[in-house]
Amino acid sequence: MPTKYCFLTTSAPSFLESELGGGGSPPDAFHYPDFAFSMRSSLVLLGLALGGCAATRYHYDPPAVPVPAAWKNMAPVDSLGRGRPELPVATTADTAARQLKQVPNLPTWWAVFNDTTLTRLEAQASALNFTTRAALARIDQARAQLRIADAQRSPVIALAPSAFHSQLSALRPVQSSIIPAVAVPQTQFYVPLNVSYELDLWGRLRRGAQAARATEQASEADEQAVRLSVSGDVGNTYFSLRGLDAELLVLDSARQARRYNVQLTNARFVAGVDNEIGVRRAQTELANV
Repeated sequence: MPTKYCFLTTSAPSFLESELGGGGSPPDAFHYPDFAFSMRSSLVLLGLALGGCAATRYHYDPPAVPVPAAWKNMAPVDSLGRGRPELPVATTADTAARQLKQVPNLPTWWAVFNDTTLTRLEAQASALNFTTRAALARIDQARAQLRIADAQRSPVIALAPSAFHSQLSALRPVQSSIIPAVAVPQTQFYVPLNVSYELDLWGRLRRGAQAARATEQASEADEQAVRLSVSGDVGNTYFSLRGLDAELLVLDSARQARRYNVQLTNARFVAGVDNEIGVRRAQTELANV
C-alpha cells in the first residue's frame, strides 16, 4: 500500500517577534487584525497539509491465472477446515463467514486402490508426520495473528478495580488538632474504567487485517500442499516396496525352477541320458538367479 509522509513546521508570525523585541516581555498592545489574519492563514495551510496526508485508495487486482474449472476430487470443505476434525476451527465472526469455493478432498485419494495397508499408512502419516504438524501450527499462528488484527479495530474497555486499607499510627511524630493522636483506619476503593478506540483514518488497521487474512489463507494452502506431498510420498514409497516384493516373488519362483532343473539334469546325467555339460549349465543358471 503506498504511504505518504507529511512534515508540518510552524513558526511564530514575524510581527510577534518584532513586537516582543526579542526580550521576552509582552508588548503594551498587539496588532489584533494582523494576528487574526496570520492565524487564519496558518489554519488554511494546516488544512492543506493534512489533506496531503490522506491515504490513497489502492485496490490490488491479482493477475488472471488459467486454472481448471473444478478439482477432480472436490469435497464440501471450507477454508477453515470444517469436515476435517483434526483442524482447529476459528470462532470469530469475520473468519467464520469466509469460505473457499472448492477444496480438494486430499485424505481419500488412495481409497481407489482398496488397500487396507495403504489406508492405514496414510492415516498414520497424516496424524503423526511432523511436517504436517508444523503446517497445522502455522495455521494456528496465522489465525491468532488475524484475531489480533481484527481486535485492534474494536474498542478496548479495561476495568481494573482495587482496594487499599491503611491505618495511621497513634505514635506518629506529627500531630494536629484536626486528626487526633489515635489510630485512624482508612479504606480506599478505586474503580478505574478506561475506554480507548483508534480511528482508522489512514486505513492502517484495515490493511493490516487484510494482510493477516491473506497470510492465513496462504498458510491453509501451504498445509494442503504439505498434506498432499506427504501422502504422495507415502504412496510412492509403499508402491515401490510392493514392487520390490513382487520382484522377490518372481526371483523365488525362478530359483525354484532353476533348482528343479538342476535336479532333473543331474538325474539325466546319472542315468546316462545327458552329459556333464548340461549339469554344469543348469548349476550356472541357478547360481545367476
